[in-house]
Amino acid sequence: LLGLTDVAVTPGDLAPGESAELLGQTYVITAADIAAGQVENTAEAAGAPVATAADGTPDAGTPLVDGTGAPLADATDTSDTGTEPALDADGNPVTIADPATDGGVDDPTILGLPGDLILTKTVNRSSVVVGDVVTYTLTIQNGSTGALANIDIVDTLPTGFVYRASTAVIDEVAREPEIAGQALTWPGVVVGAAETITVTYDVYVGNSAGPGDHVNRAQGFDALTGAPRTDEATATVRIEAEPVFQCSTVIGRVFDDVNHDGYFNEEPQEDRMAITDQTYYGGKGGKWFEPEPSEPRQEVGLPGVRLVTPNGTAITTDEHGRFSLACADLPRDIGANFMLKIDDRTLPVGYRMTTENPRVVRLTPGMLTKMNFGASMFPVARVDLSARAFTNDGEMRPELRAGLQSLVNQIAATPSVVRLGYQAASGEADRAARSRMRRVEREIRRLWSDTGRYALTVERVIERAPQASSQ
Repeated sequence: LLGLTDVAVTPGDLAPGESAELLGQTYVITAADIAAGQVENTAEAAGAPVATAADGTPDAGTPLVDGTGAPLADATDTSDTGTEPALDADGNPVTIADPATDGGVDDPTILGLPGDLILTKTVNRSSVVVGDVVTYTLTIQNGSTGALANIDIVDTLPTGFVYRASTAVIDEVAREPEIAGQALTWPGVVVGAAETITVTYDVYVGNSAGPGDHVNRAQGFDALTGAPRTDEATATVRIEAEPVFQCSTVIGRVFDDVNHDGYFNEEPQEDRMAITDQTYYGGKGGKWFEPEPSEPRQEVGLPGVRLVTPNGTAITTDEHGRFSLACADLPRDIGANFMLKIDDRTLPVGYRMTTENPRVVRLTPGMLTKMNFGASMFPVARVDLSARAFTNDGEMRPELRAGLQSLVNQIAATPSVVRLGYQAASGEADRAARSRMRRVEREIRRLWSDTGRYALTVERVIERAPQASSQ
């Protein structure tokens, strides 16, 4: 096995009844050895017969000779100590008590190796809710020809899972584990040769285990060294959300905000039990100062408008502009923020938002939350600009300033959208055009702060004349 030849032993000269040893030789166990379950080693000793001196020590200089005077052949022997090739009832190699009488023919020394332990883990249910009981099953298979003892099986439960006392069984024999936190340990497990044992136990799904996937992990370790003896085995359980107590549902409407106040005036009174953003306060957003109209014009829902959540969930309003998100989120005890945004490309032509977009509300577990979106048709006040409206140093000409003041006075009472359209000349850089439009927008907002009564929307666009054909 070691591949050693002509290696001297210590002592090198042996008197009758003496023995010598060859120490310090090593062999590295291979994967093939593990698969075979054992390694075999054969050694042969050889020595020249010599005479014995008067003091009883070997006389290496006087070899023994035969009748013709020729030296005797070397004496040799092949190892027959250690074990027989046979195994006992437990699968362990049989030790030879007296090699001289029991060994029979020369045989190799057999060393039984710890074979591969295969650990698998299963669970009887893949989907559960809080309060359920699940059963885990561990299977440990010994693939070697020898028994394996002192195996500690350690099973770590997910957070929120609680072991159900007096349910652990190993091969139909009750055996409680040692419990330390979430770790369950069965110490000193013995797995016989080519044997498979099964461990089962029950676990409660506790309230502190939140929705989602929960992984249970188990592994076998050597009780003496603590080294792993198996790969890690896992089993996954998914806890489903409890719709009444854990989910938060969002409902709402996208409506035609006729009076541009950001509130749905047709909100039914019986809906006031829900958490809502529809409680009226004069001056919402700091821009609207008129009291709520006593007889508001009818406001209707806008159908076919798409709304999107940050995780990509998309919903579309029905024929009445309504939408709902069942179990929109699973907020913790203190709640969680939830965002929803309208894809304004799906609004009717000419409509613009009168409410925040996106909107953020605070969700509470088990509560219904309402968030409405307003949009309306706005008159568009268009301001056409070009480089001629500015001086050489980039300042606005007096005529432009006067025109902006007149514009602000005209749209102060009627919600409108201001669109700045810059006609860029050939070769004029976009950077210069954007800078001039920003200057104009700042002037409009300065004037608006003294006059306007609603949140003004200013749009900006750069327009260029089509390039003339070179042909």
